[in-house]
Formats: sequence, structure tokens, C-alpha cells
Amino acid sequence: FLYDSVNTTSCMRICSRSLVVVFLLMQILTLPVSAIGPEWNEKSLDIDRVIIELDGDCAIVSVNYELHGVIVFYVFILGGKVIEPILNELITDAEDLEILQMTKDSAKFSIAFDTSRTTIAFSQKIPLIIVKYPDQRRDEFRDASLVRVSM
Repeated sequence: FLYDSVNTTSCMRICSRSLVVVFLLMQILTLPVSAIGPEWNEKSLDIDRVIIELDGDCAIVSVNYELHGVIVFYVFILGGKVIEPILNELITDAEDLEILQMTKDSAKFSIAFDTSRTTIAFSQKIPLIIVKYPDQRRDEFRDASLVRVSM
């Protein structure tokens, strides 16, 4: 009887220490990325190119980006959900944004597009923006945060 209580007590100590370590590790790994600083998204993700394919009341947006710094670690551990807020805010007046595909260096999402719109605004300057129209036309904009579309 005494032997069992000693084993149970030592097992409880080991389990409680393990739980504390696991709890602390989870707290560190799930720290909000925004706690790193207000400019974490500007320094951690560089958008290289945006391609917008207009098709009636919908647009497919492809974004090519490069991850830097601590965001690489967070994406590795927690997945692409970490950069979704950046993508959600990329097009400032986007409606019904739905992420279709995401990789370590690109994402594709769809947005509702009102054909009466004449501009698309971005939350930051983009080095290259390509707008593809249903009639095979295309416009290119460099270092822009606002593009004019002509349906």
C-alpha cells in the first residue's frame, strides 16, 4: 500500500511539472503576433505582386509575398491563419472576402466586385498590380495603392 502511494505521488509531481511546461510553451507559441509591435505586418510580410482577375460581380485576387522575421516562425507553428488579417485588410473596401488558397509565398482569394466601381484601394503601396479584364485586356500599375478599373 505504501509503495503505491509513493509512485502515485511522484507521478503526480512529474505530471504537474509537465503540465506547467506544456502550458507555458503554449502561451509563448500562441502569443498574438500583434503584441510584437504595431508595425509587425509591414516588416514581416513584403507584398511583391497582386493580380486581380475581374469577372462580372466577382474578382479573384492573387497575392505574391515574402515572409520575414518572426512571422515565419508563427506561420510554421500556427499556419497561414496568422497572415489572414493582413490579407483581409489588403483591399480596403473589399466585401465578402474568401480565402481560396494559401501557401508560404502566395495566396488567392475572391471578393465581391461591384461593376460600377472605378477604383480599387489597397492598404499599402504594392510594387506591381495587374488587373485582368474579362475581354482579355490588362492594366499594370507600379508602386500604387489605388488603381483605376474600366469595365
